[in-house]
Amino acid sequence: MIDLFNLFFDYCKSIDQEATTALYMENDTLHPNRAGVMKLAELAAAEIDWDIAQETEADAEIAEDALYLIRNKNSGLYLTVESGTAADGENVSQQPCSTLSAAYLWSVQADADGYYRIYSALGDGETYLLDLAYGASENGTNIGIWSDTNADAQRFKFIDNQDSTYCIVTKSSGDASCVEVINALTDSGENIQQWERNLHDCQQWYLDAVTFADSDSDLIIGDCNADAIVNGIDLTLMRQLLLQPFMMHVEKRHADTNADGTVNLADCIAMQQYLILRNSFETTSNQSGLYYAIDASYYRGTEESVNEGYTDKAYVNLDNCVGSFLEWTVTVPETGNYLCMFRTANGGTSNRAIKIEVNGASDYWMQDFLTTSSWTSWVARGIVLPLTAGTNVIRMTSMTEDGAPNLDTLYLERIEEPIAEIYVPKEDEEDDPADDSACTIYIAGDSTVQTYRESYAPQQGWGAYLQDYLSENYVVSNHAIAGRSSKSFYDNGRLDTILDEMQEGDYLLVQFAINDSTYNNAERYAPVCGTIPGEEGRYEYYLAK
Repeated sequence: MIDLFNLFFDYCKSIDQEATTALYMENDTLHPNRAGVMKLAELAAAEIDWDIAQETEADAEIAEDALYLIRNKNSGLYLTVESGTAADGENVSQQPCSTLSAAYLWSVQADADGYYRIYSALGDGETYLLDLAYGASENGTNIGIWSDTNADAQRFKFIDNQDSTYCIVTKSSGDASCVEVINALTDSGENIQQWERNLHDCQQWYLDAVTFADSDSDLIIGDCNADAIVNGIDLTLMRQLLLQPFMMHVEKRHADTNADGTVNLADCIAMQQYLILRNSFETTSNQSGLYYAIDASYYRGTEESVNEGYTDKAYVNLDNCVGSFLEWTVTVPETGNYLCMFRTANGGTSNRAIKIEVNGASDYWMQDFLTTSSWTSWVARGIVLPLTAGTNVIRMTSMTEDGAPNLDTLYLERIEEPIAEIYVPKEDEEDDPADDSACTIYIAGDSTVQTYRESYAPQQGWGAYLQDYLSENYVVSNHAIAGRSSKSFYDNGRLDTILDEMQEGDYLLVQFAINDSTYNNAERYAPVCGTIPGEEGRYEYYLAK
């Protein structure tokens, strides 16, 4: 910004009244004449930093070694090959991205003079490019994909708007026009076209790099020689690894059989006990596995190593916004219920709630991740999820503007407990007004108390039937959930949910102890009259909460 008024005012004060009057139209003290405006132009030219102005419009450099989701600033939807088909002439529109697929993903390749060619990930990812129909320069020209024509219709320039967005200008228009959503519409399926640049948000795009899993994420824990079988040879190799002064990244992952992030004598003991009980890792009914967040696929996040205490070489920090997510790809030997232990850190003051989905199914879970007091305090938070034999995808999506906690690892263990309760959005209270005269009985408990769906019949918890034995003056709200101890129920934010609803005169029934004694599960363990190093830890402490 420059203040041309005061520049001209100061100049006029430096000359006399007669000279100043000579710079204005006759009998007009508002409009300068040609001599006056020439002076204004001179003052402006001297004040403007032309180098900075040029840099503001400079071509942006875009990394070529990444895949991108291209998100419109106005609608929040994504540049998408709407048919999902790799073929000449397929149309491009804006769509929501519910599941990562090639139709949403793009890569760039630098061309001459600051221009880029934008490739769709469909097909082999190197054949079809973003394409301006017939290379026309007119407003409203349609945009789709086409195989390589080596024409200007497939050359684009990224202009950095200095707010994390880019204007994608077209070479066919001489940089006068750009890629936009038609009529600034925000609905799914609206078309993408070329239009002259007008600075509207529908012409501004985010480039969100998507990171995918490394090739070693499907390793078998304990398989030190990578032959897909865990046997005595692997135990011998593990002992040899312990004698080495340095252990490679992949070696550590294979050898960490107890999933505590280190390789030591305890891992050898765990391996030996396993081999005594089972002849093959593939036949175990209680298979476990450790997965690292940096090997997962994630959207709107980054790898970090700033906050100490993480297990491997880094952790994942998802962006502070609703919708950033991480996808774990895990493999299990049989269909069943698995305890999923997420190692996280939340140094913020607020709960960072996460939506958890399994294999893209319509049912999902909501999991609280309360503050851990600092970003270097890493804790395990668990939930029981249904997985199928083979490969599964577990997506964790941020549901608050604060984003997610920092994510380190996921540990899986096959258990016989029922899955966590599926999230069901609350109905509008206006449609089903509560009885103000009734008091509510809240229940905090474990699997013996939880209310189960009909598909679990005949299994049921006592909390499901309490209402049958009470008068209409009482309403039961059962928050019990399988696999919880007094510690994990509190740490996972389930008590906070109850306290947010409770009114004076309500009751809270509490039943825990079964899972509190699980000494080999740090998330649950709350010993009677004991302590856990660095924590309050006692069973009595959490009951008092």
